[in-house]
Order: sequence, then structure tokens, then C-alpha cells
Amino acid sequence: MKEDLPQILAVFREEAGNLSEKMSECFERISSLPPERFASEVRILQRLAHNLKGAAASVGYDQIEAIAHAIEDALDLVAEDHSRLTPDMQSTALRSLSAIAGFVAGESGRDELQAALDELQSKGHSSVSPIKQARRNGGPEAAKNDAPNGDVTKGVRVDTGRLNRLMGFSGELLVSQVRMANRMRNLQALARDLDAAALGTSETTNLEELKKRFTVFVRQEHRDLLDFTHLTDELHDAMKHLRMMPLAGLEGTWRRVVRDSARQSGREVQLDCDFGDIELDKEVLDNLRDPMMHILRNAVGHGIEQPEERIARGKPRQGRILISAQARGTMASLEICDDGRGLDLARISEVAVSKGLLTFGDDEALSPYVLAELIFHPSFSTADTVTRQSGRGVGLDVVRGRLERLGGRIEVDAHGRLGGATFRLWTPTSVISTVGFFTRCGDTTFALPVEHVERALRRCKHKVRRIDGKTVLTPDDEEPVRLERLESLLRLQLTPDGGDKKIVILEHRGSRLGIEVDEVVGQREYVVQRLPWNLAGLAGVNGAIIQADGTLAVPVDVPFLFEKARQGAKASASAPDGKPFRHERRILVVDDSPSARTLESSMLLSAGYEVCVAEDGDDAWKRLDREEFDLVVADICMPKFDGFELTRMIRGSPRHHDIPVVLVTNLARPEDRAAGANAGADEYLVKGQFSQRELLDAVAKYL
Repeated sequence: MKEDLPQILAVFREEAGNLSEKMSECFERISSLPPERFASEVRILQRLAHNLKGAAASVGYDQIEAIAHAIEDALDLVAEDHSRLTPDMQSTALRSLSAIAGFVAGESGRDELQAALDELQSKGHSSVSPIKQARRNGGPEAAKNDAPNGDVTKGVRVDTGRLNRLMGFSGELLVSQVRMANRMRNLQALARDLDAAALGTSETTNLEELKKRFTVFVRQEHRDLLDFTHLTDELHDAMKHLRMMPLAGLEGTWRRVVRDSARQSGREVQLDCDFGDIELDKEVLDNLRDPMMHILRNAVGHGIEQPEERIARGKPRQGRILISAQARGTMASLEICDDGRGLDLARISEVAVSKGLLTFGDDEALSPYVLAELIFHPSFSTADTVTRQSGRGVGLDVVRGRLERLGGRIEVDAHGRLGGATFRLWTPTSVISTVGFFTRCGDTTFALPVEHVERALRRCKHKVRRIDGKTVLTPDDEEPVRLERLESLLRLQLTPDGGDKKIVILEHRGSRLGIEVDEVVGQREYVVQRLPWNLAGLAGVNGAIIQADGTLAVPVDVPFLFEKARQGAKASASAPDGKPFRHERRILVVDDSPSARTLESSMLLSAGYEVCVAEDGDDAWKRLDREEFDLVVADICMPKFDGFELTRMIRGSPRHHDIPVVLVTNLARPEDRAAGANAGADEYLVKGQFSQRELLDAVAKYL
């Protein structure tokens, strides 16, 4: 019996969670039902409470048994007189059921159960016996069952249809085994006859007959290999689906989180869910559970307003949160929207300046997207006071880290489709295997997760510029992209071949990075093997991949590549050529807007550059004729002649043609970016979409 206890508790944990969630849903809707449906709903509640009581009693969870018994007794009275179902009784029952659901989910302990039971007793709903009370406060069963969320969470409930499918594959594998044994016997006989023919000891076998037999064998082997390949693919797919569970299975947990958060904060919130038939790997679901709970608590605590405030704003008294999900290839996206106040970008900017994440004035030039991203910074919080649900600045950075370790990402809109904040979570549907983009550098093969790969292209010389030791790619109609060798970012010593290079453009958190490789091998599915403990700390490497030929490929950690590229740019910005900034590095800032000139000049001055300004293109050209500058930062739309014309004049001048030009403008269309590249600009930044750091990084590339 003892060895069966973990499995028994696992079954109880799932059953109790389902029963408590169903009862909570019934209690929430019963008061709005018409009289003719009220009695049937009470009977459903009585049956659910009775089942919960019996399940808890069978495994020795006396507190849960007592709570279910108390609710069952109260429902008996309600069945006799419907008026006894008061709002106070409903809220008390919901709190008790929430305590049970939290306990079996491993989110809370026995103290929460005892508090719920004490509340039921104080209101006359509990008649638990003294014996059970003693067991509950320290009996042997309580100690034994005090941790329902240990090893028992490793189980997965499997649909019988999927098990039957696996059994079918097992039979096919047995057939394949018999066929392989027969082929081995035929091959051994063929080998003996070949030896006899070669030695001249065979009287009946000639080479022509042996050739025919060998041809038949090869043909059969090829056909069997195709069948076996198909079988292994099907088996692999079935094994993946064995671990898959419906996303809707977490709906009850998320409803309880919203319900409890709303009750604790005095808000009224409705949660709507649209998951379709999406399924995710059990490990993905386990890692998605806590991030989603944190986001939902934030949506209630930070987003949804108090009922009085919503009414004053012309909104319904009850707030709304919507969770929707879609499958996108090997990835799934979850969108969490609310109709609350949205993100307070002004407050976010204020906190960012106070924490030194932004300098005063810099925040005005940032886009709403960039400002919203600051909430993922560690220890970032806009709350004025610390509560149980918010204010500590711990959470969203952990949420992002958890998703990125899964191979996913998170995005946020300050004001989404319902009016409030919208969070989008991207996560792989399975962690058993991943679709990768395989490349080669030297004699080493690397795998890049396909969700980070934007595209691959040949290294065309007219699109790659080498300026002061920095390489920049300028794709057609697009913003320039920093270009790095893959092995350089990974700090590996590899010998590149002499052939034409390829470039893979990666995307991460809205940023792009070009990776130069020797060859693009192709796209295929792979399984990552864990590295041994003494190699597990290799930077930028997630494990190892065993390829079909037995060689190893290296799965690359894409966020690590971006971090290394960012660190390199930061080092360049703070110490060009390994030395401090020299004041003789002079920059000319050209803009007809005094505000833009002042903002850009202050950014550059704070970094140690010497800055001069010009009011338009004509003024800038005259200053270039009189003085020496190391770089020009120019607007495009200006009187007399614009930034495009100024750039063309600089490129056409024998004296100035090597001066780097950074265009900073409001024009964000692809054709405007293409015009800047055609004119000869080295960088193209859009006002409101870049930070001080990005401007300094862009300048540092050329100085």
C-alpha cells in the first residue's frame, strides 16, 4: 500500500482540483439562474460535494473532508429553502473551495485549509468531530500527506486512443524485427555464396546469379528502409502526443486566480477563455502555469479599475479579462487582454528615470513599445505600496526568463484590443524536439531555433560595409543590421573555409542581428541531449545534438548571441579602440527642430563627444567646408536641402566621402529607409523608436 501512495495521491489531486473548480463554477452562476433551474443546480452541487468528501476521506485528508461535509450540510438546508443561499454563504463556500484547489495544486498549505474550515465553523456550517480535529492538527495521516505536490506531479493522464496507437506501432516494430532477421539470414547466405564463387569451390552458383540476388536484396532493403523510416516518424509523433495535454486543462486554475485576486482587491472581474483544441507538452504546461498566474494577478491588481472608478469612466461595473490561444506551427501564442486602464507609460518613464534606466529627457524620444518593455527589467515596479500581489518588483523579469528558457518569448502592448494592457506569450508546443535551422562554421555544425530565424541570404559585397573594424549589413529596403561571425560570439576557435559566406538574420525581442556562417545546411527537427555536469556551464550552448552520421551538432542559445553582441556594442560605445572618448572626435548634429537638436546633442555630450549643431542641410554643408568632423547625425525633412541630399553631397565629395552619416528621422516607411541606404547613409534611426543607448551604439560603430 505504501508504494502505491504517490499514485493514489496523484489521482486524488486531480480529482479534488476538478471537483472544487466545478463547484466554484456552480456557486458563481447559481444566483443568476431562473427558479426552474435552481433546484437542479443545487442537486449538482450536493453530488459534487459528496464526491469530494468521499475522495478526501479515502486518502486521509480530513480538513478537505470536513470542508466538503460542511458545504454538503449547508446545501441540504438550501434544498429545503432556497432563500438560505445568501451572498455570504456563496462567498464563504467559494473561499473554502479556493483553499482546496490551491492546496491540491501545491500553491498553499494546511494553514489556508484550516482558516477556511474555521470560517465555516464560525458560521455554523461545520460539524467536524473532535477525533478528526485531533488528526487534522497533527495526526499521522496529516504528516504523511502534507505535501501533495511532490513526486505525484510527474504523472500524465493519457487518452486510451493514444495508448492504442502506441500498441499498434509496437506490433509493427515486431514485424519489422522479424523481417530484419530474415534479411540477415539471406545476407549471410549471400555472403557465403560470394566467398565460394570467389574461391572457385561452388559448382552451381555463378556471378550473374549472385548479382541478381544482390539486386533483389538491395531493392527489398530500400523498400523496407522507407517503411521503417515512416514507422519511426509515426512513433516519434505518437510519443510526442503522449505527453500532450489540453491547454484548457489549466482554465480552472486561472479562473480561481482571477476570482481570488478580484475578491482580495474588491474588484469585479469576468474571465473569458478561448483555447480551442490546442495541446501543449506537459513540461511546457508546468512551466507556463506560474507565469500566467502572475500576469493574471497583475491584470486584476494593476489593470482593472475599482467598480466606482469604472462607472465614472463610462465602463461596465465588471471588468473583463480575455485569454485566447492560437497554434502557429511548432509554437503556440497566448494573448491576455483586459479592458482596464492599460500601462501608465508616464509612470513607467518616471520610475525608469529614478532607477537610472533612462536619463531625463531621453524617455520623451522613446516609442510606447520600448517604454512598455521596461516593466520586464528586474526589480521594476510602479506600485506605490507593497501588497501581497504587487509592489516588490519581482515577477515579470522571472516570467520572461522562464519563457525564454522554454524557447519562447513575451511581448506587451500598453493598450491592446480591449483597451487595457495586452500580453502575448509565445511558447513551443513541445520540448521533446525542436525545429532547427542548421548551419556550418568550419567543421562544426550549429542549430539555431527556427522561431528566431528571420531569413538567410548570400553575403553580397554591396550590402556589407566594413567601417573602422565594424561590419554592418544593409538589406534592401530595410534598416541596417549589425553583422557578426557566429563562432566569434561563442568565443570558439574555428577555421572558416574559403567559400562564399552566408548570412542568417536572427530576431529577438524586436532586435535583429546578422550572423555570418560558412554554409546553410537546412531545416530539420532535432532532439537536444543534456550535456554532462562538467560541460553544462558552456556559455551559449544548450546541449548537444546527435546527427544521423553520429557526429555532434551544437544547439545555440540565441538570447546569448544578442547579449554578447550588445556587450560588444556597449564596450565600443564606452571605450572606442579600447581608449576613453577623446574630445577631438567631433560630431555634427543637423536638425531644423531645436528640441531634436538639443536632445540628440545632450545624448552625445553625455558620452564625451564634442558636438556642433547645424540648423539645416545648407548650414551643415557650410560647416563641413570650414571644419573637420568625424561623423554627421542628420534629420531628413529640412528646408533648403534635406538629409538625403546632404548625404549624397558628402558621399560625392573627395574630402568628406569617408565621413559616416547617421540619419535620425520621423520617416519610417521601407521606401524611406531604402532611399537613405541608396544615398549612402550608414545608419537609419526612427525618432521615437530608439533609446539613448541605441544612438550611442550606432555612433560608436564608426568612431
